[in-house]
Amino acid sequence: MGQNQDSSITGHVILTAIVDIALLVIASMVEDIIAFLLVVAAIIVFIIEVMRIRKILAEKEIEEIAERLRAKEEAEAKLKADSVMNFGGSSKSASSVGGNYFGTLRALAKDCAAKAQRQSYASYNSLQDVIAKLNVYAFSRGIKLGDNTAEALMMAMVSSRCIFVKKTSENTEDILSVIGEFFSGEDSPCINIFPTPVKPTGLLYSYQDNVLKETEFFKRIYTASFFNNSVYTCTIRSWEDMQMSYVFSDFIRYFKNPEGIASCTLPQMNADNIPNIKDKKFNIPNNLWLFVLIDGTEQLPSDVSLWASAVEVSGVGVKTEAKLLPMLPMAHSQLDEIVESAFDECFLPLDTWKKLDKVEEYLASAIPFKINNVLARQIERLTTMLVACGNTPAQAIDAALSQKILPLLSGYTKEQIDHEGTTLKELLDGLFGSDAIPASHKVLCALQLE
Repeated sequence: MGQNQDSSITGHVILTAIVDIALLVIASMVEDIIAFLLVVAAIIVFIIEVMRIRKILAEKEIEEIAERLRAKEEAEAKLKADSVMNFGGSSKSASSVGGNYFGTLRALAKDCAAKAQRQSYASYNSLQDVIAKLNVYAFSRGIKLGDNTAEALMMAMVSSRCIFVKKTSENTEDILSVIGEFFSGEDSPCINIFPTPVKPTGLLYSYQDNVLKETEFFKRIYTASFFNNSVYTCTIRSWEDMQMSYVFSDFIRYFKNPEGIASCTLPQMNADNIPNIKDKKFNIPNNLWLFVLIDGTEQLPSDVSLWASAVEVSGVGVKTEAKLLPMLPMAHSQLDEIVESAFDECFLPLDTWKKLDKVEEYLASAIPFKINNVLARQIERLTTMLVACGNTPAQAIDAALSQKILPLLSGYTKEQIDHEGTTLKELLDGLFGSDAIPASHKVLCALQLE
């Protein structure tokens, strides 16, 4: 078709030229003004025709180039799709695209399965015993934890599965690594999530050099699935530039309900022959705790307080000749037993919970506010564990208010919240005593609600 079009254009040009020459001959034979005008008209027609033909040729060339580019893009897209679909299949198809999808996980699964069969655990009598041994373990690793660091971390861990840790010193990462060792019974380095994911699957793997590679984060949580009776921790550096609520949506569902089932989906991947992955889904293990390092001045969004905790840790490096203690994991089942035992002995009395109900009613009558089941569970566990560690009920309530309830008021003004002739501060002071809730007063001041 292209050749016929070219022949037609060429013939048209020749015919036009013949007509023009004929007109010139006639003009040379007739010496009057009409003949001259005919010659001029013929020349103008010739010029216009040439310009039109050049335009047609240019447009045709552009269309041919665009068509070649489209064909190239379609071929590349098909090749990439075929390579992705072949990952996880036979070794032949995997090697043809430059690597073996989830090959590291297969090797990791084999090692973890063997290790899990001979796993032994540390033994603890109470929450105070855990805190005391954590301090001793850290000291044997060359770090003297701050006075309240071990207790604050344990309170955060028993109340939620996601803990934001403010980085206030250069050794904050070292402290968290030691804490991870203590609970998990193995090295627990801080992990970078790179490249920065833009969707949930980016947390699990990324496409690099024609190979889908597991992220260090995925390998860590995948390992946790083999040691389901260990308290398994994973520490990541801040998720800057991420759409947190979207990228971590699978994990947020887990944080809100650790006893439920939350899954990560591995779309378009044939990973069913890998242990603990079924129907292209990986169930987030319910023995996982996630620590997230954030800047010391960073404030958490108010909605995050519904499913996470925030703590500050401190500690100094020390030279010690203390014997290095063995890395033995804490049994998840034993932590549950310690918590349940504390509930029997240290649960706050009914009249205290009725006071918290009055706080909820006061706020709900002014703004959209509700203590849902997830938040209620966190408050119950936090206050119970604080009392179990020797704190007074008043101190436990102050912690619940300052860490779990008042941060939810971020973004509201004093005029929006205060009503019924009573300020929020006056209500809290009247219910719990002005001297009993110093941490809550600080939060009210920071939110300009005092």
